[in-house]
Amino acid sequence: MSYTLKKVLARISTVLAGLFFFAGVLSAQDLTITGTVVDEYGEPLIGAGVVVEGTTIGVITDFDGKYSITVPASAKALHFSCLGQQDVIEEIAGRSVINVTLPSDSISLEGTVVTAMGIRKEEKSLSYNVQQAKIETVSPVGSFVNGLNGKVAGVSITQSSTGVGGASRIVMRGSKSISNNNNALYVIDGIPMQSMLGSQPTGGYEGAGQSGDVLGTLNQDDIESISVLSGPSAAALYGANAANGVIIITTKKGQKDTFEVNYSNNTTFSQAYIMPSFQNTYGPSEEGSYMSWGAKLAAPASYSPRNFFQTGVNEVNSISLSSGTERSQTYVSASVANATGIVHNNEVDRYNFSVRNTTELIKDVLTLDLNGSYGRVFEQNMTAQGEYGNPVVPVYLFPAGGDWSKVQIYERYNAGRNLKTQWWPSGWTDHSMQNPYWVTEHQKWQNTKNRLMATAQLSYKPFKWLTLSARAKFDRTDGVTEDKFDAGTATLFTEGSIHGKYARTDDFNEQRFGEVLATFNKYFGDNLVNLTGVVGANIDDVRYERAFVSGPLASVNNLFTLNNIDRNNTNTKIQHSGWHSQNQAVFANVQVGFKSMVYLDLTAREDWSSTLVNTGIFYPTVGLSGIITEAVPALKTDILPYWKVRLSYSEVGNSPAANLFLTDEVYTVSDGAAGTTATKLNKSLVPERTKSWELGTNIHLLDSKLQLDATYYKSSTFNQFYNPRITSTSESSSYWVNGGQVDNRGIELSLRWSDKIGPLDYSFYGTWSRNANKIVSLEFPDESGNVIKRERIPMGGFAGLNTFLYEGGTLGDVYVTTLEVDENNYLSQTDKGMIKADLSEDNMVYAGTTDARDRFSLGGSFGLAGFTLGFLFTARFGGIVVSKTQAVLDYYGISKDSGDARDLGYVEVNGMKIADVQGYYQTIAGGTGVMSQYVYSADNVRLQEVSFGYDLPVQKLGLKYLKGINFSVVGNNLLMLYMKAPFDPEMTSNVGTYNQGVDYFMQPSTRSAGFSIKVKF
Repeated sequence: MSYTLKKVLARISTVLAGLFFFAGVLSAQDLTITGTVVDEYGEPLIGAGVVVEGTTIGVITDFDGKYSITVPASAKALHFSCLGQQDVIEEIAGRSVINVTLPSDSISLEGTVVTAMGIRKEEKSLSYNVQQAKIETVSPVGSFVNGLNGKVAGVSITQSSTGVGGASRIVMRGSKSISNNNNALYVIDGIPMQSMLGSQPTGGYEGAGQSGDVLGTLNQDDIESISVLSGPSAAALYGANAANGVIIITTKKGQKDTFEVNYSNNTTFSQAYIMPSFQNTYGPSEEGSYMSWGAKLAAPASYSPRNFFQTGVNEVNSISLSSGTERSQTYVSASVANATGIVHNNEVDRYNFSVRNTTELIKDVLTLDLNGSYGRVFEQNMTAQGEYGNPVVPVYLFPAGGDWSKVQIYERYNAGRNLKTQWWPSGWTDHSMQNPYWVTEHQKWQNTKNRLMATAQLSYKPFKWLTLSARAKFDRTDGVTEDKFDAGTATLFTEGSIHGKYARTDDFNEQRFGEVLATFNKYFGDNLVNLTGVVGANIDDVRYERAFVSGPLASVNNLFTLNNIDRNNTNTKIQHSGWHSQNQAVFANVQVGFKSMVYLDLTAREDWSSTLVNTGIFYPTVGLSGIITEAVPALKTDILPYWKVRLSYSEVGNSPAANLFLTDEVYTVSDGAAGTTATKLNKSLVPERTKSWELGTNIHLLDSKLQLDATYYKSSTFNQFYNPRITSTSESSSYWVNGGQVDNRGIELSLRWSDKIGPLDYSFYGTWSRNANKIVSLEFPDESGNVIKRERIPMGGFAGLNTFLYEGGTLGDVYVTTLEVDENNYLSQTDKGMIKADLSEDNMVYAGTTDARDRFSLGGSFGLAGFTLGFLFTARFGGIVVSKTQAVLDYYGISKDSGDARDLGYVEVNGMKIADVQGYYQTIAGGTGVMSQYVYSADNVRLQEVSFGYDLPVQKLGLKYLKGINFSVVGNNLLMLYMKAPFDPEMTSNVGTYNQGVDYFMQPSTRSAGFSIKVKF
């Protein structure tokens, strides 16, 4: 643990409440002793325990770390203790003044954690589960949120298939909403963030151009800590946004009485790893064909799709300056990140600058905290999956024995047009194929985002136990997204124009946030009762505006301007849209602690939202926690030094998206024509409501070397949003209603062992989480208001597979087409003995759920003489995935399975041997094939991460101008130990609720390795 982190923990860990209280009956009052208890930096320790050794006589220190205790004449020593510090025993020896310094204890239980609203609370006082992630343990590979995978329990993190810079899907304790967002809320320095996510690919064609999320604009080196509030009880202060859990990010501040400069470089290299298996022994059906059903080659082909992918590079350079006096501290940072993906021209560049100043205008009374940051992100060619604009399709389907060198010459000069146009030697256009190199060079999706954030907080402390705060935030992101299709691109993608196509979107997202808070921490009854809490109100105002123009180029080749768009073409689109929403809230949290061993926690919040008419929605939460080892001192031993139990109940919400326009008529203008929305208004709608309870325990064993956290939870989400079609004659085609119920229940377990053998420090940790999702009710009102049970709700999908919601099912259930059977349930056959496909949606069969049943992780670290070694294994069991990629590979005869079947001479299906291998695969396979044959287990076990680092002993080497140098290497997704699917089951093409676990020409997952250098001056 670094000097800085020790200081922060030591100073903050005791601010909110007294940590240990010892009540005793005084006897034989012969001597009064006074003094002050401080940490190793001279800061007073509030709530430190002072006990007469061998008795129950004790007191705790006040807000200045001072104490006064009367001891009997027989007393020999005083025992001083404080959470996060080492115990100290001082001989009395007749002294009336004893001042003590308590050193920090690196292996004691963590003192405080960051909770809702950015408020630090004593860990033992919490009635819900909060998991703290140390930022130094988060892998720098890709989005830093992916580095949380396996380090916290109850959180499902699925990485984007778009390559570098893609958004991640983060779901805590299961999906809860049928139609609303199920992703976790991000909160930075106490203020909720807007998601900034655009539309997600949901079908087999779209997929190119998927932007990153709000975290993609942040500098990881500015982050001090990350707290994960996985349950509604922990997130209750966020009311209508709390149902899906919260990730709380706390950023760095300047330090007192020091001047420090930090520089870091993180460089990682990634290569394509998990991808399908291909045959290389059977050639094309005929010259120029992409079908690989030809004769066996004389020798195996040398072409491998893996050769198309390049080595991706991700380099981040950051520098920060921290300085300050006793009254004013400043933190300044800048970073540059440049990344290239494994597909040529997939790039992300990010530039960050931030400055923060914290000044005590009146010492210990009035503090002003100002923070400003600017981020610029450029993203290019982030293809999730699908056919359009996806170079992976022709790369995977290229026939064995073909001449790939011809494909690499992707453009040729066209004298008649006086420009270079696409050269596609095969001319094959099925599955929207083009030359893959042309796609990466001349079909570009580019997105530029400029984000400006400014926050200000003024804190007034009229009393030591009370702080009044007001804070405001301005957050604006301006974006420009461009699609550029060069002349020579297939006219399917250019609306028929030979000159090219251009699309441009200009948008902005602006958030204005204001909040007032009163936080308090007061002791009563000679420190018998501790009252802490917060009361406040906030307003969150968000605006979004979007202008979109798209069309074929009119006359000039490759001139990508709005003036060159053919406005007379019927496919040209001009759209302008936007929305403005506001949420107002009042809230309070009060915690009553008795003898620092029993805590009652009460939270209430009321929200008024502009998106609904029925506002004034109230959300209550209650929790109770108790420290068994404090209540029953006889239990407290070195074997069991700490045992806590907790119970909480909460009701929170999930508000609808602002752009649904549920309460007022909205007029639109598109392509020059005015109109109204086709959605019928419903002014009786209310937010979705999640009722949740959780029971947990925290146990420390063997002098706190072994720590166990366990939680059981159950949640029910009512008032589900649903948008059914209107069947009667009406100007509206659909309407929004409340109804239905989705339940989740599960277990979260984390275990940690920390110890040392001589100079060797070591620790091991593991997590296990299990979640069961269930659709309890699909009862919704119809357009007349009559409540009816929906037998089945289709939620969309791909050709050959769909998501249907049934009562008793889950939100991840997938249904697929299957083989036709006769009345005796035997496979139907044609006259030639070939099986038949049943491609009817009505006859789809249940394939399984894409939700995992269990997630495990096991990690560890070792430290010796400045060297550190860390590792992490992760595993997922339960659930299924579907590979449409494999189906198309089989259809084209390029898959390894199709090659093996030809070598064998037949395919065996349910005991039936089919000799016509090509006929079989072209019956069941393809983009519209029998998807029941392409369902796989999602189970997987992998070596997720390995790291090795060294802290250079700068003092011993006489490097007096350096405070520290760290060198480290890290590997990510290094080895897949067990997997059945032909693609990585932990990849996703979108962050929505549905169409998870479906691969349709996603990029392969990557394996990466890199190094970092950190220098502290």
